[in-house]
Amino acid sequence: MGKKYYVLVGLVIIAGVLISFNTLNKTTSVADTDDSLVTLVSNDGEETKWYSFNEAVELNAKNGKKLFVDVYTNWCGPCKWLDKNTLSHPGIQKIMDEYFIPVKFNAEGNDTISFDGKVFVNKNPNAAARMSTHEFTPYIASTPQGVAYPTMVFFNNELELIQPITGALRPRQLEPILVFIGGDHYLSTPWEDFVAEYQYTIPE
Repeated sequence: MGKKYYVLVGLVIIAGVLISFNTLNKTTSVADTDDSLVTLVSNDGEETKWYSFNEAVELNAKNGKKLFVDVYTNWCGPCKWLDKNTLSHPGIQKIMDEYFIPVKFNAEGNDTISFDGKVFVNKNPNAAARMSTHEFTPYIASTPQGVAYPTMVFFNNELELIQPITGALRPRQLEPILVFIGGDHYLSTPWEDFVAEYQYTIPE
């Protein structure tokens, strides 16, 4: 079977996470934040730098690492939850540092992105929230259900899209996914086999 099968099985397993966050996503209002480079401080005080997509592409050319792209919006409550509870977790940051270049991409931001022979911009940068989607957002973050926030997008070492995964996952939910993709297990092992044998480092 192809590698896409092994990865997509994970989507089916993870899909249920979205349901509990639908109401939060619709009702939570979060103040706008600075779109400049983000530094998340983990629970143990360590800092992990998050790059823009353009910077990550340049860095990939030097170190050959995969990309983990957090696609978010400023108004998205689950996106803030993901930052505070999962992406700031020291265990998650440790795995991220080992396998990935961490990227923050504002789905309604103003970056001009040149990628895959195309140029992507936000054609409506001054539109109201939820009405100002950047062209790059559906290009990398579309799923069979459309685009939702947050979405985590994985690129391989050659900057080929592996897949997007939507949902504000808890640290223990995200941990095996990062290792599954980061360690290239997805190329040869079905997700259900991998996760059945996975030895978690993050407690429940």
